[in-house]
Amino acid sequence: MAPSISLVLRKRDEPFVLVSRASTSEELRVRAAVREGQWVFTWGRGRERWADISDAGFQRLWKAAQ
Repeated sequence: MAPSISLVLRKRDEPFVLVSRASTSEELRVRAAVREGQWVFTWGRGRERWADISDAGFQRLWKAAQ
C-alpha cells in the first residue's frame, strides 16, 4: 500500500505535506525551504533529513516516507 499524502495549510504555520506511512503509524511532515539559494525538502530532526529537488533527492524522500 502506498503512503497517503495531504497538503496542510494552517493560518499560523508554514504549509507542509503530511505523509501517512503505510509501514508505521508515524506521520512524516515535509516542508520546502531554501538553503544556499536552492530549494530543498526537509523532514524530521537532524542534519541528514533533507533532500534537494532532483531525481536522487526525490528517491531519498520516497525512501524516508516508506
